[in-house]
Amino acid sequence: MTESEQPKSTSDATHHSALAASDRLWRYGPNTIILVIAVVAIVGLVDWLSVKYNYTRDCTTGGIYSLSPRTKSLLKQLDKSGGKYQIVSLYPGDASADQTEYEQGLKVQQLIHEYTRASSHIKQFKPRSHAALLRALRSRFGNSFAPYKQVVDEFPALAGQLNAFFKAQGASIKPLETNPAAAANQEQAQNFAQLDDFIRHDMGRTLRHLNKSVKQATASTLPDWPGLTTAMAHTLDRAKQNLEFITDNANYSQYGPAVRAWLKIHAPAFKKPLARISAYVTKLQTLKPVKSSQVLADLSADCIVLMGPHHIKVLHRSRIFVPEGGSLGGKPQYLFKGEQAINAALLAMVHKQKTKVVFVSIDPDTLITGQGPFSSIAQALRRNNFKVYEWSPMPANPQMQQPPAPPPAIGKGVIWVIIDLPPGGQQSMMAGMMYAALQGQIKRQLAQGGNALFLLGNMPEQLLMATQGQIPFKPTLAAYGVRLRSTYMIVQRTQVSRHRWLGLPRFSITSYPKSVITDPIQSLTSHFEGILPQGDLFLMAPTWVGLLKHLPAGVSARVILQSPARASIWATSATGLPSGTFDPSTDIKSPIPMGVMAQKAASRIVVIDSPLLVQNAILQAGGLSLAGGQPTFIAAYPGNQQLFMNSIYWLAHQSHLIAVSPRATVALRIGEMSPAEETMSRFFSFLGPAFLAIVAGFSVYLVRRRV
Repeated sequence: MTESEQPKSTSDATHHSALAASDRLWRYGPNTIILVIAVVAIVGLVDWLSVKYNYTRDCTTGGIYSLSPRTKSLLKQLDKSGGKYQIVSLYPGDASADQTEYEQGLKVQQLIHEYTRASSHIKQFKPRSHAALLRALRSRFGNSFAPYKQVVDEFPALAGQLNAFFKAQGASIKPLETNPAAAANQEQAQNFAQLDDFIRHDMGRTLRHLNKSVKQATASTLPDWPGLTTAMAHTLDRAKQNLEFITDNANYSQYGPAVRAWLKIHAPAFKKPLARISAYVTKLQTLKPVKSSQVLADLSADCIVLMGPHHIKVLHRSRIFVPEGGSLGGKPQYLFKGEQAINAALLAMVHKQKTKVVFVSIDPDTLITGQGPFSSIAQALRRNNFKVYEWSPMPANPQMQQPPAPPPAIGKGVIWVIIDLPPGGQQSMMAGMMYAALQGQIKRQLAQGGNALFLLGNMPEQLLMATQGQIPFKPTLAAYGVRLRSTYMIVQRTQVSRHRWLGLPRFSITSYPKSVITDPIQSLTSHFEGILPQGDLFLMAPTWVGLLKHLPAGVSARVILQSPARASIWATSATGLPSGTFDPSTDIKSPIPMGVMAQKAASRIVVIDSPLLVQNAILQAGGLSLAGGQPTFIAAYPGNQQLFMNSIYWLAHQSHLIAVSPRATVALRIGEMSPAEETMSRFFSFLGPAFLAIVAGFSVYLVRRRV
């Protein structure tokens, strides 16, 4: 190579090097793009598979859902009370039991574990045997049976005295029975023999057998005192009737002269033991019931025993696992309601005074009993330690012209649930009088320190004619700063056919204004709707419920419910089927107030714009799903019941219990992780992204090296 060629060679080498670098850059770019596309495709495929198959895995301890917010709130109150509680599971704990019982026993055991972990005042008691459980019950509740024991302990002495008396009387009859003169008269001899058998054998044998039964019963670990005293009273009452027969002169005519003569002489002596037996029977019958003793009769396999400081509650299998009605693979399915059952028992122990709730309407038909439209919410109230009644100011049969019964409860400590059900048929002609009577009673309820929950719907102009143009309840609510515009109906633009849209009173909400009632139910779905009984007139539809511009003196109030702020929802006063188009000249755009809470002095009210808020059809809407391996009912609109129950708790001045119940969040809650699961989760959370970054960097390095 010459000196003249050297620069050319260097130039060519540089040129080739530049071409190689350019080629590497060109190849590196497409490979990187391909790698990114592949990663995105894989992520997209995983996402599509997760949507298609909707596979989830509960990695929590035991696969059980955590305790609900309302349960945790209740347990905080329980801890503050200082009482000690024990839970006993009588479900089989080994696989030798029936498969269904074994699986249910595991579920119960997992639930009890959640309670004992959440509260320091709840412990699980695991007796070694049934006798050990009875001994524990006796040691805890023995004092409550002291009155029973005291009365029963008096019986042996009484039985001994009575036996001695009957033995002596029998001894005086025996010579007469064997007297030759009496033997000559067969009928008279038979009378003496019957009398002797009655006094010495029937009465004596009865007392001896009863005394023996009493000794056996009281020697047991935990006697069934009510059952024992009831049996004693029944036996001694029959003996008393027999003695009354002997001491009654009117019965002597059926005997012969010799027997009558003996009875006239000795019958007065029988009055003293008769009086003693009568006094003892009265003492047995007037013993105060001891609820704790019922545990003996209620104890059975497959149940939970909850022992509190003063009471015992036995929760049977039927309250813990409710038959769903169907089967899966020939195996019956049960809904697990153990948390609800335990909570109801704890509430009854912590809050002994039950608040009274009265369902009130102008419709005299039954609302909460049997298959009544509000029977489900009434059952929920009873489970939460409320006493539930219903009442109407109208008689059940107006044609009989009978006056209505007075309210079952009124005034302080009582909550009225006023459901605005419009009168139908001939009763619509009496609507004005009916509403006037109802409003008068509501004013009395509030004036006496009571509280009220109003479930009010729209009032079309056609119905205002029956009330002389007056909107029911408006003056009463105005005194609490509540403005009611019930001629308006809240609707949502809905497609009813291919080319037709209407504004229908049917929509759901999932967000709520901040308040003590609604804060716990954020994100839970509540549903509101009206009904179309005939023609184009909607009834009981959601309406406008808000606040006055200036609240009356001494009143505090706030909006707790409003419609979503969407252009597809508005309030209209249309009298026919509402148009599917918003009219700015007559309609009110959203958001629209739908509910208010207010307080004046000691009385509180809550007003919600839906009479159908907690009707059975809405509360029971939903379906079954597997939760923790068990079929579980998932409510379609859990917010409805929670909104109602939280309102009731606020009205009852029990705000500490305002929270979400187990049923409402069964699809939203997962259990608390065990320490090992929590460590593993943190490991993947912190190191997982770093590991993925290393893998991605190594992949890029390999691509570049190959290039």
